[in-house]
Amino acid sequence: MKTQVIMKSWKSLPMEMINVILFLMPVPIILYYDEVNLLVSALMMMYSVFVIGVGVYVIYALRFPPEMILSDAGVQFKYEGFYEWKVLETYRIEETISHVKTEEGNMIYTRHTLVIDLADGSSLRVSADQLDQKPAQLIPLFEQRKSRAVSAS
Repeated sequence: MKTQVIMKSWKSLPMEMINVILFLMPVPIILYYDEVNLLVSALMMMYSVFVIGVGVYVIYALRFPPEMILSDAGVQFKYEGFYEWKVLETYRIEETISHVKTEEGNMIYTRHTLVIDLADGSSLRVSADQLDQKPAQLIPLFEQRKSRAVSAS
């Protein structure tokens, strides 16, 4: 079976693009409306290059390393390493709900965490938010891969 690669989602791209544009707005305004010398122009250009560089890094580079790769042999996590299916005992999605009171009213934040219990008694906790698969879709993917690996061996 083909490996399943789960990566960061592109859902937050519009907000990140708006942030880059907002940080770049002062540059043309300063250069157009003020009498600026060569030093200020050079600093504004350096600032623009820096903002664009950080924007490209955040928008592009952070999304391309896979968060997890599911194969018939096991699962490879971005930071936690590789685990064979036989050492993964159980896996579940934990949902943490936080209530925050603000001036505008109550805000509710929901975080999803993939919790994997290993055969040695330890557990892994991996953020399941901002992935290209919904948290509820992760468990069936894990079950499908593990059942194929167990039936093949």
